[in-house]
Amino acid sequence: MGKIILFIAIGLAIYFFFIKSREITNKEKNDENEFFQCDNCKTFVLKKEMKEKNGKLLCKECYENS
Repeated sequence: MGKIILFIAIGLAIYFFFIKSREITNKEKNDENEFFQCDNCKTFVLKKEMKEKNGKLLCKECYENS
């Protein structure tokens, strides 16, 4: 009986430490593929291509011109 409980505990530990952590990183990657509006020119750009300046998200062109 003790061995069964030990195997269940090990299985749960593997699930929570490895599988759950993969789900979190996948959600973070999905955030990078979302479009956000540039605060200056109002165009929509992928979040991973935007840069922050003075608390505003700017596209590449607006960032270089400001």
